[in-house]
Amino acid sequence: MRSRPLLAIIAVAVCDTSCRHAPPAGHTSYAVVDDVGPLARRPVDASTLKVVEDMSVIVSPKPLETVPMPVYPPEALKAQLQDVRIAVTVTIDAQGRVVDVARSITSIPYTTAFQDEFFAAAAAAVRKWRFEPGRLAHLEPQADGRPLVTGTEPTSTKLTIAFTFSTSGTVTGEKM
Repeated sequence: MRSRPLLAIIAVAVCDTSCRHAPPAGHTSYAVVDDVGPLARRPVDASTLKVVEDMSVIVSPKPLETVPMPVYPPEALKAQLQDVRIAVTVTIDAQGRVVDVARSITSIPYTTAFQDEFFAAAAAAVRKWRFEPGRLAHLEPQADGRPLVTGTEPTSTKLTIAFTFSTSGTVTGEKM
């Protein structure tokens, strides 16, 4: 059996952003955004991927349902702060469960006396999320260069989610 070296990691089929339903108050689906800079890897449509040798790619996890958003910390809301944006790195295990939530250095938060409360609110919400697990997909080239998926296996993955706590008390989230 020939080994399959990991030659590239490409986010494929990140999430369905065509969903246009109105979520219940305090809930939302997150959307994929392209604001992480010109050097960041972009999601790739696997049908356009040209494969010249065996490789494996990571297929990002997808939320199983509408995900609850954090609750704006009440004391912070009373303080009438400007909008606060924080980012968290979420570790999702091979079963689709959130197993860790950590502060992310992807976005530098607005410094406030309530930073710990904002992080705690984000972590509490994210820990309730459930995902279709990320997958490691093994690809082999076909004669025309298109990939042939020869197998997949669930894998642990990480996502960075940015939350914006608005002065109105609403909270939005987006995958970075």
